[in-house]
Amino acid sequence: PQRYYDWMLWKMRQEDKAEKLNSESHKKEVVDQLMYVTSEECGELVQSCMKIARWGINEDNRNTLVAEAGDVYCMLQLLVKNGVLTQEELEARASVKVEKLKRYTPIIVKE
Repeated sequence: PQRYYDWMLWKMRQEDKAEKLNSESHKKEVVDQLMYVTSEECGELVQSCMKIARWGINEDNRNTLVAEAGDVYCMLQLLVKNGVLTQEELEARASVKVEKLKRYTPIIVKE
């Protein structure tokens, strides 16, 4: 009988966990956490870019830039995986940005 009760307790916990994962409050919590972490990672990328703009690029600065850009890229992927954004929306917006860069900046955009 003891094993049966242990199993039932485990099963009830699994059902509670599944119910929580589908709740609106859990979904809001996930989106909130995505927003917090994404904004933090974007801030770190900004710091890395500004350090290079001020002091120039060297191996250490470049490694930091790669790390921070990778973190932001990861967060964008998580925003897509969690249904906050779509890949199509990001690609469409990137195309708009490329056209603006061509028009208003000396940045050479290779296609």
